[in-house]
Amino acid sequence: MIVTASTTASAGGFTFRALDEEEAREYLAVQRRAPGRSRCGPAAPASPGGGPRVMGAFDPGGLPVAMAGVLPMSVRIGGRDVPGHGLLDVAVDLLHRGRGAVRGLLAHLLADERASGSAVSLVHPAAPVLYQCLGYGTVGCLELRDLGRAVVENATADPTVRRRRPRAGEDVLGPLSRHLEGALSPAPPADDGVEDIVLERAGGVVGMLRLERLPGRLVVHFLRAADAGAWATALAALGAEAAEADARIEVWGGGDDDLARRLPGRPQVRECSMPMLRVVDVVRALEGRGWPDDVEGRWHLDVTDSLVPAGTGTWALTLEGGRAHVRPSAERGVPVSPPRLAQLVAGVLPACDETVPEDLARASALRPWAGLVEF
Repeated sequence: MIVTASTTASAGGFTFRALDEEEAREYLAVQRRAPGRSRCGPAAPASPGGGPRVMGAFDPGGLPVAMAGVLPMSVRIGGRDVPGHGLLDVAVDLLHRGRGAVRGLLAHLLADERASGSAVSLVHPAAPVLYQCLGYGTVGCLELRDLGRAVVENATADPTVRRRRPRAGEDVLGPLSRHLEGALSPAPPADDGVEDIVLERAGGVVGMLRLERLPGRLVVHFLRAADAGAWATALAALGAEAAEADARIEVWGGGDDDLARRLPGRPQVRECSMPMLRVVDVVRALEGRGWPDDVEGRWHLDVTDSLVPAGTGTWALTLEGGRAHVRPSAERGVPVSPPRLAQLVAGVLPACDETVPEDLARASALRPWAGLVEF
């Protein structure tokens, strides 16, 4: 994703611009005072490799009072990848809350991301009500589950499956995620303390684990196995890692993921996350996701988006042959709020209310999101 430089602009006494390296230290100080933070960890200024980008709101004296970061990503919806970004670590200084800093900051940040090609924005919020007011809609529930040691201690690896580290430039997540729909788990990329393990058989990838080692805990951010042999090998690998570190095993997942499908019973849940999605570009979002091949129709949607004004208007959505075509329309349509629009794009059934035509809601619906974000 190409990130455009934000133009400094004033609103409500604040100015908004991207942070430089020196100002990033102030960002970290503000972030630590926030009531919650993203599971992806603190963001950082953009790197040449395309890492997170941070924008700040500054008071008239030039001091940063609010920060937010974005990380490029793609979201698989209906079998197609939709360009987007993850919103990270939105934080506001306690003395400047309630003055519109976050709203103004996100308006500039989302405008930049839209200009860079982003269609949707994903966040795992500490305060869902705040993001609902900013146009985000809840699209699922993600759970941190405790995988009992007994489950892995008795696992026997398949001798035909071997473990290895991923190769540079290798796409492992794509082939393993073709059956998945949606975006629930912002698995952090392999870095300090995070390791990827690839499982392969006869030269083909059959599984992958993304592990984070924390004191007394082995956190699994991504666990995929193509068959029973790969699943047994993944459990055996987890057992060996946990035994070496004397750590308990926790797995992030939700919906119809491998843990739910392959493990009998229900593991204990330690933590829940409610991911929320927002539409940044109406045309790219609706046209970018996959639709059923056998659904045809035309609908008019009235959208009012005060945070991203480019999304405001009546949009004619035409479905034909598994593709969507979206154009501005002068006809009157049904009113659809930004959160409902996000759920419609995501294919989440809560979008089926009186403001969304029933046949369109049925056409958009996907099976429960199983959890994939590709950074």
